[in-house]
Amino acid sequence: MKSNIDCKIGSHHLKRGAIVYVRQSTMKQVMENTESTARQYGLVEKAVELGWDKNLVTVIDDDLGKSASSAASRSGFQKLVADVAMGQVGIVMGLEMSRLARNNADFQQLLQICGTNNTLIYDADAVYDLMRLNDRLVLGFKGTMSEAELFTIRARLQGGALSKASRAELKIKLPVGFVYSQSGEVALDPDRQVQETLKLFFASFRKIGSSKGVVNYFNREGIKFPIRPVRAPHKGELVWGALSSSLSLRILHNPRYAGAYCYGRTKICKSQSGGTSYSKRERDQWHALVKDVHPGYLGWDEFEENEQKLSGNVACDLGGVAREGNALLQSMAICGRCGRNYSTSYKRRKDGSLTPIYICNREQADYGKSICTYVPGSGIDDMVAKALLERMTPMAVDAAISVQKEIVKRSDEADKLLSRHVQRAQYEADLAKRRVMAVDPDNRLVAQSFEEDWNKKLVLLEQAKLEFEKKRKCSKHILSADKQLEIKNVAADFTKLWSHSATTHQDRKRITRLLIEDVTLKRETHEVIVYIRFKTGLVVEEMLRIPRSGNKATEFDPSIIQKIESMAYLYTTGQISKKLNEDGIIHPTLGVFNTNAVTYIFERFKIKTLFEKLSAKGYLTQEDIAEKWSIKPQTLRRWKKNGWVDATRYNDLPEYLYMPRFERVPAHIAERYESIISLN
Repeated sequence: MKSNIDCKIGSHHLKRGAIVYVRQSTMKQVMENTESTARQYGLVEKAVELGWDKNLVTVIDDDLGKSASSAASRSGFQKLVADVAMGQVGIVMGLEMSRLARNNADFQQLLQICGTNNTLIYDADAVYDLMRLNDRLVLGFKGTMSEAELFTIRARLQGGALSKASRAELKIKLPVGFVYSQSGEVALDPDRQVQETLKLFFASFRKIGSSKGVVNYFNREGIKFPIRPVRAPHKGELVWGALSSSLSLRILHNPRYAGAYCYGRTKICKSQSGGTSYSKRERDQWHALVKDVHPGYLGWDEFEENEQKLSGNVACDLGGVAREGNALLQSMAICGRCGRNYSTSYKRRKDGSLTPIYICNREQADYGKSICTYVPGSGIDDMVAKALLERMTPMAVDAAISVQKEIVKRSDEADKLLSRHVQRAQYEADLAKRRVMAVDPDNRLVAQSFEEDWNKKLVLLEQAKLEFEKKRKCSKHILSADKQLEIKNVAADFTKLWSHSATTHQDRKRITRLLIEDVTLKRETHEVIVYIRFKTGLVVEEMLRIPRSGNKATEFDPSIIQKIESMAYLYTTGQISKKLNEDGIIHPTLGVFNTNAVTYIFERFKIKTLFEKLSAKGYLTQEDIAEKWSIKPQTLRRWKKNGWVDATRYNDLPEYLYMPRFERVPAHIAERYESIISLN
């Protein structure tokens, strides 16, 4: 009597090939769990025992060391599926179902293809025929359990890791500047050059206030930065290279440099192709943040201040870092109308110079509305500089001496780090020399290799010395006694210091930020009221008249103004400019009309816009109607489309104003809104 297995295996199965699929999840399992791997390879003999010719048995072991959570990176599994789909396979053999796939979607796809092509599946328990209901149910259940097992294992591992992380006990990769001691505790890197470089990094940011500025300073001075690569060929080793902007930001945003333990700052997202990407989490979503766990390079309060500086270093944010442009009040000017801060733009003059313009355009940037106001910056900057010079001259000498001392101090710190490179190169050259001296002279193969390494180290040492001397000679911070006396003479008069050729726009901005809190600009038609608020609390009020463009306003034919007034009841500014051009009306200076030109005429001649006229008739915005009658904006737009409410377009976006009358709304819809019923 034939067994159940023999009944399932037919001659048509034996004529086709048998595939033995071998897989281990990790390379560690491949190296250590050798018995499991051997059992999987042993399925070849089992296939012969079931009746297959050994020449028809194929082993696919391309996926050793790969997880079965996805088929995207498993070339062996993809080859198996392709062979089955081609009808070339009589049986697929695996030690257990989890070897084939731990993803139910991949496993069910394999079952579907095997069932279509009458291919059997074998595991350590039985042979399964996908044409039989019971076998299909059992395999489907096993696949589901295999996927659930993976999630269970992962949840246990993650739960244990999160529990240890909440106690700051989970060991994770440390950033450069930290190492694990023999007892397992986090300590500062014992390499003094690494410590001194990182301390200079944070001290430089404390003074400059900009990540990019710190990068420029390090690279300008030729200061190398410690890096531990995460990829070959120098993975995990301490190497020295140029400081990059991305590395600088990662260090400044990393709480570990403030002695805090953190875990879960990023979230891993997997794509359909099997790739991964990372996104940052907000601080309240981190899995763990424990302060004062280990030594750091700065305190937690300073770390928080650095975070605020970095978030404020956006061009349009108040209090951002001083940049290179000539706009004195960049990120210091506040709009007197709406209270928002001005952004800075520049306009090129005919002589090629740039003149600053302060623009209050946050509403335009965020919501697509028109700008609030703008102010020409040249006259404002001159007024603020004059007010500053009049009141701050007695403090100039002390400030100049303090700045000079700070410059010399920073120069000494840079020279100290450059000398560290020479010391390190000298140590490596001496070490190579000792290796040469210690080798047996008769062993020429080894001795020759050590001699070549010694020669390379000597060349690097010479390069380090030449670079150090070159930097010292070219350093602009090392001043002679005559130069120091010249600076003191210039600094004696703050006005001369301010206008000195060596004082850059960035230097003037930094001086201004030290002495002035902010400047509020309130523009009227042809004048600007300036409120200068000093750090001491003193507020100085000034007034500046804005010269008209070309010293004369553009003259318009009265008929043009009348025509625009007549169209203002029916059209938007963009539609009006289009109709004026179609009628052949010529703009006095531009030649053709555009939206900005028509808007200017509306403001200059006090012409009421379509929005103002519709509002006077009782029309409301969809936001006002939604708030008053609890009608969603999308519902109101749908009613407009159906013709149940009156709506008129009032700008070029387009946006509409609505007449709050709902008599045409069908009764079965209106009855849902009690406020409408009471109105009707």
